[in-house]
Amino acid sequence: MLIDISFLTKHYTSFIHEYLHSILNNKYKNTSRNGFYLINESLIEYLAQYIYYHDSISEFNSYFKSKESECEKDSIKLYSLKTNTAASFSSVYNCGPTYFYKMAKSIGFHQFFNIAITFFIQNEEKSFDTFISSLKTNKVDDAIIDKFVNSVK
Repeated sequence: MLIDISFLTKHYTSFIHEYLHSILNNKYKNTSRNGFYLINESLIEYLAQYIYYHDSISEFNSYFKSKESECEKDSIKLYSLKTNTAASFSSVYNCGPTYFYKMAKSIGFHQFFNIAITFFIQNEEKSFDTFISSLKTNKVDDAIIDKFVNSVK
C-alpha cells in the first residue's frame, strides 16, 4: 500500500478530511444533485478543520477569519455546483467550510459538530435537504438555517 507521507507530516487537515470520508461511509455519489459538493466536500472540510483545531478555538476562529474576505467576493453558489474543478476549488474547500463555520458559531461549535457527525452516520442519503432536515430536527433556529441557505443558494 502506498501512502503519501505528506498527509502525516504537512497536510494534517487533508488526512483528516480523507479519513472522515472513509469512516463516515460517504456513499452519496450523485454529483448532479444540488448541494452535493457542499455536503460531501465543504462540510467534510469544515469537520476536518474543527477536529484539527479542537484544542485551540482562537486558532480555529483565526483560520476562518482569514477566509471571510475571500468568500465575500466568491460568486459561485455551492448549492447548484455540478462539477468541482480548479475554478471552484476555493469555493468548495475555503468558502463552503466558512459558511458552515458561520452557522456553527451561531449554534455552538460542539453542538454543530455533533449534529453534522450524527447526520453522516444516521442518514444513508447524505443530501442537502436531508442535512437541513437534521438541523431542524435538532431544533436549530429557522433564522440561522435561512441565513445559511441564502449564503449557499
